[in-house]
Order: sequence, then structure tokens, then C-alpha cells
Amino acid sequence: MRLLHRFPRELRCTTPVATVFGVLLSSFVSGFADVNAITISLAQLSRDGGLSLQVAAQGVVIAAMTNTLFKGLIVYQIGSRSLRRALAPGLIAMLVVGIGVVMLI
Repeated sequence: MRLLHRFPRELRCTTPVATVFGVLLSSFVSGFADVNAITISLAQLSRDGGLSLQVAAQGVVIAAMTNTLFKGLIVYQIGSRSLRRALAPGLIAMLVVGIGVVMLI
């Protein structure tokens, strides 16, 4: 019987972790198509108190990085060799900065 009383508290402790993971995973997946929709959704959730500002900011950065990487991969598949060489430094720099921002937020 004691286990039944402890279970809901343990469940409440894991729920925020699952929520954060879900938000970040949704940000990653939606970044393949569009960044605007997830940005608006996370901004509204953050404003209404349903999500911390930190998680919302991380989600926006992850979506933007995913979108940039995806578009960069399209260029690498379709573009010429000279375009790939011109794109690589900027793409790498954006991804490194993005990863750093996510870790600092």
C-alpha cells in the first residue's frame, strides 16, 4: 500500500523531464520543414507559463539548427562542388555556434 502513495510523486518528478524531452524532440523534427511554427508555439507556451523560457529558447535554437543543416544537406546533394566549398565554412560555423548556444542557455 505504501508503494501506491509514493508512485504519483515519482511520476510527477519525471513528467517535467518527459515534457522537456518532448519539446526538444518536436523542435528537432519540425525544424526539417519550418522554423516559424515551432517558434510561435514555443513563444506562446513560454508566455503563458506552460514552458520555461530556457526550454523555449533551446527549442527555437534546435529547430533553427535542424533547418539550417537540412537545407545545407540539400545544397550538398544538388549543388556544384564550388558551391559546397563556399557553403561548408559558414554551415559549420553556424552549427558550432548553435550547439554552444544550446549548451549555454
